[in-house]
Amino acid sequence: RELARQTHEVICSLIDGLVKAGFPSIRCCLCIGGMAVKEQADIVKRSGVHILVATPGRLIDLLQRKMINLEVCRYLVLDEADRMIDMGFEEEVRTIFSYFKVRN
Repeated sequence: RELARQTHEVICSLIDGLVKAGFPSIRCCLCIGGMAVKEQADIVKRSGVHILVATPGRLIDLLQRKMINLEVCRYLVLDEADRMIDMGFEEEVRTIFSYFKVRN
């Protein structure tokens, strides 16, 4: 969770810098355990987001509940996916990728 929080903070700082430089605003949302899942899903659904930072467990939870989808997702970054697999979380990695639609 802490890594996701830190990543979200860095992204928000970068977005602020871009906006100050005249670029359009980018919407970013943090979805992690310990926070209300419905509130997180509502933020994503209400205005959409360009960047979603989530822990694997929360992302899978949101996807399985159909509270979010990856239908228009262009990029998926799984930080330390190799480490997750080494630690026995290969099924979770496969589950996340199963929701990602490949585009031609």
